[in-house]
Amino acid sequence: MQRWAITQAILCNAHFRGKDDPAWLPEDFLGTGNREARKAEAVMSKIEAARANTELGKISRDSDDGVPDWAKGPYRGEA
Repeated sequence: MQRWAITQAILCNAHFRGKDDPAWLPEDFLGTGNREARKAEAVMSKIEAARANTELGKISRDSDDGVPDWAKGPYRGEA
């Protein structure tokens, strides 16, 4: 059964997987996997990443957000 499930997962990943869908796993075909939960987790992960990117986009060099002045200037590495 495990070999059959692996073959099914490969087939579905190659031909039936959407661009943003999580990969099919052999467990999905054996009844022990939960693809819908992985889909929901992927959506929530994208939402959290977008939220974090929005917060990072609000940071500017001129804002007084608790960052010391020496950390706001250009980097001058040792040569």
